[in-house]
Amino acid sequence: MINIFDTDGFLYKIGMVLADIFLLNFLWLIFSLPLITIGASTTAVYYVTTKKVGNSDAYVLKGFLKSFKENFLVSTIAYVILAAIGLVVWVNFRAMGHVDLGGMQFPVRVALSFVLIQIIFVSMYVFPIISRFDMTAIKALKSALQLSNGHLFLTISNLVLLVAVGIVTIWIPFLFVFIPGIFAYLSANLYVRIFRKYDENFE
Repeated sequence: MINIFDTDGFLYKIGMVLADIFLLNFLWLIFSLPLITIGASTTAVYYVTTKKVGNSDAYVLKGFLKSFKENFLVSTIAYVILAAIGLVVWVNFRAMGHVDLGGMQFPVRVALSFVLIQIIFVSMYVFPIISRFDMTAIKALKSALQLSNGHLFLTISNLVLLVAVGIVTIWIPFLFVFIPGIFAYLSANLYVRIFRKYDENFE
């Protein structure tokens, strides 16, 4: 008779995954506290999750710290660029409520909305890309733009998942200790699938 509590048992494996998710969430929260480090900590999370999804051995703490240190500069530059562009778009949206642009009001709103959507798309891809590929921040941003629009169905599916995760977290706040990590694991499957299309040797 199989003992489900054995180290090869189902419950043990589920428990290990939940423990990894909890630890990843904790590390992400702690290392994101200065705010400017959110990019680097998100990159570190995806380094670990894409490694695990790709069937590579990866220790959560060791892998997180390794990626955080090695990708800190590139991730932070990408994060600052995205935050700056996002701030400009937000300020312009707010300003349009107090300025009458006449016939240009609608086209400008459409343009700003398009830019905002692209920022969201790029933000979803750039940190997983940086976590597994050695490139500059600008090149990573360009790659994120190309991949997110080139795989639009997968991008929208991932965005829907992100929104769902946000809603669940708002409804059940205590799940925040697990939900972001679960999303990272689920979305890592998407990124690994895409990366393998462009790199046959991707582990």
